Amino acid sequence: MISPSSPNTRSPSLGRRTLGVALVAASLCAGCTAPLEEPAETNAPFDFSLTHTGPLDVIAQLGDAPAVGVDVIVRRPADPGRPQPGILARGTTDAEGHVRLPVTLRAADEEVEIVMNKAGLRGPYGNPSLRDTFGAFAPSAWFRAPASSIEGLVVPFEEVQ
Repeated sequence: MISPSSPNTRSPSLGRRTLGVALVAASLCAGCTAPLEEPAETNAPFDFSLTHTGPLDVIAQLGDAPAVGVDVIVRRPADPGRPQPGILARGTTDAEGHVRLPVTLRAADEEVEIVMNKAGLRGPYGNPSLRDTFGAFAPSAWFRAPASSIEGLVVPFEEVQ
């Protein structure tokens, strides 16, 4: 006599389950043998890169002279209602008013925010009301630039009291 715990005992539902799994697997594999369609041809360029590293090249000018020692910060613009994104690059202008920094941008980045500061200097603002809002704590310059043209920026400054 065979006991219920014997390995030779088969449940009728086990056979049905095995048959069901086999049928599902066969139906899935049937689609694997269908011929592939050729993709539509396009002449549009396609870029696989997710990021691009390029130089930020800024010259700070005070009239006809270089603006030396101006702190330069490059960051992604903040989206309304979201925290301020991190800094992409940071540097200081040299004796010629020049700073060149590597900046890594995402492929979707269309513009960057450039913040420049040195006590006693005043430069361009993309949103002049921010200068009034921050008052004495406002940086010298704060503007956005297209990500495609951050090389060769010339930023004019004037002295202020």
